[in-house]
Amino acid sequence: RVKNSLQIVASILNIQTRQCSDPATQKILQENVARVLSIAAIHDILTQKGSNFDQIDSIELLEKLRQSLQFFIPNGKYILISVSGDSKMLDADVASSISLVVNELITNALKHAFVGRDEGTVQVSFRSGSLFDTVTVADNGSGFDLSKAREGSLGMRLVDSIVRDKLHGKLKVYSDSTGSKIYFDFKT
Repeated sequence: RVKNSLQIVASILNIQTRQCSDPATQKILQENVARVLSIAAIHDILTQKGSNFDQIDSIELLEKLRQSLQFFIPNGKYILISVSGDSKMLDADVASSISLVVNELITNALKHAFVGRDEGTVQVSFRSGSLFDTVTVADNGSGFDLSKAREGSLGMRLVDSIVRDKLHGKLKVYSDSTGSKIYFDFKT
């Protein structure tokens, strides 16, 4: 029922998006649809028959997110979103935090990295270490000037806050004309 309720909320937001004539408001509504769908994806994994409700596989989580974000690829563009890395069982709270961060980073890449280009790639990886795990979202887009990045944007503030406060990690951002790489390490 929770998943269905979240999907209803996403549908309501989508209806409001279509009825809205202000592009800025449409953008905000679309971003929130993605956030709601990422929470629904986590819930879907948690409630799958036979799964342990307290643990989520890292690759399964990222793959589910990849699938849910496919429809955010702009029409007329061929952008491949791929998932790779190590399979590791994650605590449900950690998985929820990772999901929200990765959702924001992929959505940002789809919106900004490929302006003026018809194709590209977004790669998401999970690497398990003995002390720290690392999640990376990288694209081969046009990159951006780090000094002019909108640090005050809601999405990046949300990402930084979740990485710092929920995962006790540190966000690192690299970008140049060959693309962007954003990753964070967190204690296992």
